[in-house]
Amino acid sequence: MSTLSHGGLWVILLAGGDGKRVRALTTTEAGVGVPKQFWKLDGQESMLGWALRRAAGIAPPSRFIPVVSEAHRFWWQRELSHLPPANVVVQPANRGTAPGVLLPLLRILSRDPEATVAVLPSDHFVANEGIIRVALLDALAVVNRHRSRVVLIGMKPQSVDVGFGWIMACRGSHGPVRKVSRFIEKPDRITALRLKRQGGLVNSLMLVACGAGLLRMFKKTVPALVDAFQEVQRNGTCDASEVRALYRHLPASDFSKEVLQSDPRGLWVAPVSNSGWNDLGTPMRLKSHQNSRISTHPVERVLGESPR
Repeated sequence: MSTLSHGGLWVILLAGGDGKRVRALTTTEAGVGVPKQFWKLDGQESMLGWALRRAAGIAPPSRFIPVVSEAHRFWWQRELSHLPPANVVVQPANRGTAPGVLLPLLRILSRDPEATVAVLPSDHFVANEGIIRVALLDALAVVNRHRSRVVLIGMKPQSVDVGFGWIMACRGSHGPVRKVSRFIEKPDRITALRLKRQGGLVNSLMLVACGAGLLRMFKKTVPALVDAFQEVQRNGTCDASEVRALYRHLPASDFSKEVLQSDPRGLWVAPVSNSGWNDLGTPMRLKSHQNSRISTHPVERVLGESPR
């Protein structure tokens, strides 16, 4: 891999999920199930396309690192054709968000040991991208000054959803970025209602961090996973057959639950409100979003592409 100037911002775009929960809503009229991140709700641009535009607000495309699945090659190969091929990290299979962040993180650090990284999921809708961009740039400014901090983008909730993780900031903590006191992954509804009343924020899974600092967090919380990945990545390169063998026996693991929640001491959060943000990863949220679009654009057909 070629090496760019060191110390810049790289963007990991999480696009390797299977989207099984919403597959009934992302199936074409021909009966082809489209992974949610490649689904075009408006017939024009995929959810991954939204994330790519979001990334373009904070970094150049030469520093985009999308992580995708080999099984989805039909959909991502054309959509990511404008990026350097070495930037596209292909997983043999989806094994959850912890491997989905760790594999591209190691690739980035092999090219740029001083890198700062942003993580952006590719199944989010945002009505006001400018607000999210400001929050990400605020987080970046904090990380550039304080390299040990991991800054999460926390959404002020309009309602309660038990599918979200929640972030509680320290009492008396003010300003655009606040220290995290607790991280609660997908609590029950009664707990979520209490957290909302107490000023809790929803974890968007968007974050900015020093790459080396984020790797230290992985080593502290999931050391066996880091050892396994580092074993197959030597001198900045990976042997494809070894990666396939690793993924064949790799258990699924969740970045929020097993990394962030396990070690919240170095976490900070940038609260965001009024951006029109929504995670479309569940049938209820996606259905609600689709219905709102259809009511606004009654004659528009919302279809995804099909492999031929």
